[in-house]
Amino acid sequence: MKPYAPPVRTSTASLKWFALFLLGLALFQLVIERGSWPSVSMSIANALLMIFCTREAVNDERVEHLKLRAAKTGLLFGTLVVMLVQVASTMSRSGQHRPERGSLSAANVPLSAFDALILIMSITLACYYYWRWQDGRAAEKSA
Repeated sequence: MKPYAPPVRTSTASLKWFALFLLGLALFQLVIERGSWPSVSMSIANALLMIFCTREAVNDERVEHLKLRAAKTGLLFGTLVVMLVQVASTMSRSGQHRPERGSLSAANVPLSAFDALILIMSITLACYYYWRWQDGRAAEKSA
């Protein structure tokens, strides 16, 4: 019978730093190397998901509740923004009879799934860190 060995866990801080490194690398590729947006958007969405899904140093029910609340809020408002962008894009295209060949404007390019995911995860992370900051301030005042 083999002795029980606990699973090896990497540090959550190192995962967040790796995700931030991926985010910086994707932005570097976009700006300096003029990379293609589909591959860069996939890297950005991956990094944002990694940042949100890593465990916190203190991972109690309060943190899980804040993450769930932020995920629901980000999904709701991100989806609404994506729908509004799609409607505005459709309305601006309906005014044009025929787009010029080679013209690349925001009205002619629909949002991809990774663009929508980047928007949703940005809203989710902003809500989570803001509410966590507020929760920390309330705890300091009560102590």
